[in-house]
Amino acid sequence: MTVLQCDNLTKVYHQGDNIISAVRTCNFSVEEGQFVAIVGTSGSGKSTLLQLCGGLDTPSGGTVYVNGRDIFKLKSEELAEYRRKHIGFIFQSYNLIPVFTALENIIMPSLLDDRRLSFPHINELLEILGIADRIHHLPHEMSGGQQQRVAVARALINYPSLMLADEPTGNLDKNSAKELMDLLLKTKEVQHQTLVMVTHDDGIAAMADKVYRMDDGYLAPDTKLRRHTT
Repeated sequence: MTVLQCDNLTKVYHQGDNIISAVRTCNFSVEEGQFVAIVGTSGSGKSTLLQLCGGLDTPSGGTVYVNGRDIFKLKSEELAEYRRKHIGFIFQSYNLIPVFTALENIIMPSLLDDRRLSFPHINELLEILGIADRIHHLPHEMSGGQQQRVAVARALINYPSLMLADEPTGNLDKNSAKELMDLLLKTKEVQHQTLVMVTHDDGIAAMADKVYRMDDGYLAPDTKLRRHTT
């Protein structure tokens, strides 16, 4: 089953008299259960592409299908609801609400959808991510790695079929980055999710089932990085 499909996707920005093509005629698809990494230099269009895939930005042309649904045919309120229910986002900057505890940050997407909280699900996430002893802490009372784990739990709370991660290890040290990747891949398997990740780390990209490289807005399969088999 194809979870994510982009057809002729483009994004153009206008800055005065200048036209910036951030994404140029992008075509790719991601199958259920795959881990796909997107690599490339800063400014190559990776984050813009990820935001388009998740409906956080509007394309200048082309289409994005998530689970067969053309997400940009949805009205604004419908798209926001669809994102909460089907797409999980993990950002480099965590994007936690500073006055909310870890637990409050995690359950917020469910509360926005008036969903009944599943405490077995919450406890499973807390156990997998190793943050059960931090649920009453505010973000500033946690380390960067702990904050990122809270952000992962928040992204997973509504059982999304598609996870989009934008440089999730960028603010972490080497050991914390490895721990986070191990946890992300574990939760992906446990909850049967599809993961698309933008990363600058070739070692992380080499863990993926497929690797694409972004260059000046163009996306193409990367033939240099090989998936680790150990």
